[in-house]
Amino acid sequence: MSLFGTTSGFGTSGTSMFGSTTTDNHNPMKVRCWEVQDSGQTIPKAQQMHTGPVLDVCWSDDGSKVFTASCDKTAKMWDLNSNQAIQIAQHDAPVKTIHWIKAPNYSCVMTGSWDKTLKFWDTRSSNPMMVLQLPERCYCADVIYPMAVVATAERGLIVYQLENQPSEFRRIESPLKHQHRCVAIFKDKQNKPTGFALGSIEGRVAIHYINPPNPAKDNFTFKCHRSNGTNTSAPQDIYAVNGIAFHPVHGTLATVGSDGRFSFWDKDARTKLKTSEQLDQPIAACGFNHNGNIFAYASSYDWSKEGGTDRASSVMAKHAARGRGQTAAWRVCCPPAARLRDVCGFVSLATCPVPCALLWEVAEVTGCVLLISVRARLLPTCTESLARSAHGSR
Repeated sequence: MSLFGTTSGFGTSGTSMFGSTTTDNHNPMKVRCWEVQDSGQTIPKAQQMHTGPVLDVCWSDDGSKVFTASCDKTAKMWDLNSNQAIQIAQHDAPVKTIHWIKAPNYSCVMTGSWDKTLKFWDTRSSNPMMVLQLPERCYCADVIYPMAVVATAERGLIVYQLENQPSEFRRIESPLKHQHRCVAIFKDKQNKPTGFALGSIEGRVAIHYINPPNPAKDNFTFKCHRSNGTNTSAPQDIYAVNGIAFHPVHGTLATVGSDGRFSFWDKDARTKLKTSEQLDQPIAACGFNHNGNIFAYASSYDWSKEGGTDRASSVMAKHAARGRGQTAAWRVCCPPAARLRDVCGFVSLATCPVPCALLWEVAEVTGCVLLISVRARLLPTCTESLARSAHGSR
């Protein structure tokens, strides 16, 4: 992730660089650049936009350019000096990962996609330098020259060597039993990449060395982001590990998860150093700056409980996709583990008139609708009946 921040009142005035509305401030298609000062103050600098949600971002080695990957099936290069962004990559499905590679004899951008390809791009050409087939969709990746690691759907795990030209080095049997979520390469004492940490949706991280003297001893997994820590005698809520980052100086490990916490670990001593207080939202990504003085994390709803509690959003997405010019947004305001009937949130109707049937369908799915904000000209009888329905079902 890139380093983001927020300041008091930022984005709420008419003169804000990034817009003045909720839609502007939470647009998943926008990429924003911030200056983070030593005091912790953040200053908005510039922004660019894709035509689909942005899934990944990385920097060039000299910090003059930002590369972005999007669900619009493209990747872009953003020149910060000119504030111009150009398309540099194209896939047949959303682009999930993007990394800058600086080798002695070449420089390129590596993109991983849900079209099951890994592509390498010279930013001066519209055609890829190389295309490598993946066994499945790319879910996460990391690069520290001369190593790249790509984790795919169906628990695929591939290590690539980048010297001379990229090529597959080894396929590894996953040390984790559940879907991969994030991966980060770590270095040895000689500052060379020597292994990686792999996180999964099952609240577990694997530490894996590429060529360990004693694989059975050196490679290990540990539990994290669980409601009761490592205490297995009591019932646990298990959360996904959404991000992993290694400190660039000390080599300590940071993990963030859907439990809304970040933790720091010493992988060599195999101990936990610190765990944060719980936020009211999952933490979706994290990263250190170049010298390790700043640790940044991003909190947002991550859909980790989508299968259990969020069918209402699918209902509204279905209506919006019908092309009737109707949009609706729904936010979960209670803990993710709440049962469906206990969900309360708001329905925001952006266009009017909106069919009352949409609201009724949402009410049937959730068991209750708490109308905190209705931004549409609804008939008074409709509003009153919905209010009675919400009050009665709660």
